[in-house]
Amino acid sequence: MKNLVSRLSGEEETSSKDIFEEALDLLREVGVHVSQWLPGWQLLALEAVNWAAKQVDESFYDLKPEMADRLAENPEFRSGWTADRTFAAYHPDVGTVHVHDPMGQIKSQQGWDVEWSGVRRQHLSFQAVADARLRKALAILTRPGRTWDWEDSKRRLANLTVGPAGSLP
Repeated sequence: MKNLVSRLSGEEETSSKDIFEEALDLLREVGVHVSQWLPGWQLLALEAVNWAAKQVDESFYDLKPEMADRLAENPEFRSGWTADRTFAAYHPDVGTVHVHDPMGQIKSQQGWDVEWSGVRRQHLSFQAVADARLRKALAILTRPGRTWDWEDSKRRLANLTVGPAGSLP
């Protein structure tokens, strides 16, 4: 995969539509299809880009700072820096997504007094864009102010994905 910085260079400033369209195109190249018809699709795209950077190609990280900054500017989302120095963004139909910024590239300065729910969701990001039931469960389990409860999480996630190995444990 080409270095994303080189793909984005040549434009001093891109609109939020441009950075998100670039992200959607790159995600499609690796088989992840985020529909712009989904409520909160931009947050789903940010989470999928962050996971793709870990699982597919590190150059996906190049998109993350600008995507996070655009979400911070968008009144459809609630976002900000948490006490544990993660950038968190929330949409009612997606839940709360936390991303790290070890290089300090996200420019948003707003704070947000929200704690991590304790639900590990990032590894489900590719599936969440395609599965409405999984998105709903993640939205409920990671809404602001909610803390992790194993029994409730297990109940809500049970039977969401049934395949050759059966439902989720």
